[in-house]
Parts: sequence; structure tokens; C-alpha cells
Amino acid sequence: MGKVYALVNQKGGVGKTTSAVNLAALLAASGKRTLLLDFDPLGNATSGCGVTQTRGCAEVLSGRGVLDEAACATVVAGLDVVPPGKDLAAWMQDHPDLAISRAEQLLDAARSKYDLVFVDAAPGATAFHIALAAKADRILVPCPPEPFPEQSLDALVGIVQRSSSHTEWLAFRTLVNGTAPKEASATIGSRAIRWIGPPVPRDPWVPEAQRQGKPLYLVAPSARATHAYVAIAKEVTRNEGTATG
Repeated sequence: MGKVYALVNQKGGVGKTTSAVNLAALLAASGKRTLLLDFDPLGNATSGCGVTQTRGCAEVLSGRGVLDEAACATVVAGLDVVPPGKDLAAWMQDHPDLAISRAEQLLDAARSKYDLVFVDAAPGATAFHIALAAKADRILVPCPPEPFPEQSLDALVGIVQRSSSHTEWLAFRTLVNGTAPKEASATIGSRAIRWIGPPVPRDPWVPEAQRQGKPLYLVAPSARATHAYVAIAKEVTRNEGTATG
């Protein structure tokens, strides 16, 4: 069975979707069959992989489609993405309980077909976010070295750990300017947090890769942010028999 990694954060603008795209792409390039589930109605993870298909999560959750139909090949061999689909936010708002149960079924189906499943959702800490996090093997939290994102991480851990006591939490620094941030706390509340990888710096190549609809390593393999994501990808899958080359 494949492993599920959920990228979560209550706060927007912390590099969550950028991290989802680049970590998924790097691990797919290492030889693992990888799926990126884009539950964010904006669809930025989808466009960041060069995909324009409109059918996706909304159709699968509503029973109007299945995973095999919704999964799209990307510019990276071995990486598929399921776009958000049409009117995902409205359908989830109208069917909150069904959205959770169908999303859990979708994750189970994805585990059986892929080695690695990355989950990207809109910022927040709703019942839907908590259910996704509870189903994950590891929760990945991009966190800039600033007070508000750190406070958001503290609150998020407190919310999610009420539903999931087994999931491992991994956090990494993003959007770092120049100097290295101060060392982060190894615990948030009662939950141990493993901080991984070097900080991901602000890098002008990141928006350029997004404009091209490609993961960063395909556009700027020598960029500082690329090197940071390579190191983080290796740590994400540590002790699970997966590594990037």
C-alpha cells in the first residue's frame, strides 16, 4: 500500500502548494509512482504541473467519475495529478459529510494504485482538512520563520491531534530571506514535531517555474530552492524505503 502525505496549513501564502508540487515531482522523478490530489478549488497545484483538465476531485467525490478517469499525466514521468474539478467548493459546502467519506475512499483507492500520494487542500482547519490529515501517514507543514505562521502551526496541531494520534508531523522552513532562521521548537503543544531539511529560500525561479507550469527542478535545476527541496524530499520518505537520486 502506498503512503499518504498531507500538506496542511491554516494560513495561506506559506509555500504549501509550491512544496506539494515540487516534492511530489522530485519523488516521482526518483522512480516512485506518485499522485498529487489537488483539493484546492483554485487548482494551482494542477496548473503547476502543466495540466489544464477540468474534471477531477469534484466529479469523483460526487460520484460522477472515478480515480482512473480523473488522474492526469503531467510533465514529470511517473507523476499524475487529480485536478479539483468543476465547482468543488460549492459541492463540498452542500455535502460536507459526504465529501469527507468520499475523500477518505478516494485516498484508499489512491493508496492501492500509487507508491506515494500527496494531498494539497486550500488553507484551513475544517472537518474536511482534519479528516484528510487523519488519513495521512505523515503531515507535512511548510512554515515560514514568522510569528503568525508559527502560531497557526501550534493551533493546527492542537486541532488535528484530537482526531489522529498516530500521524507523524514533519515541518520545514519556507520563504526564508538570506539568513538562517532560529532553531524551531521540537514540540508544539504535546505533539513532537520533526523539523526537516534546509530552509527553502525565496527564489525568483519559483514564480518562473509556476508561469511555465513545471516543477522547479525542470526549469532551474541549480536554483537554491531546488537544492532545498531535493534535501527535504529525501527526508520526507526517510525510513520508508524511498529516496531521491
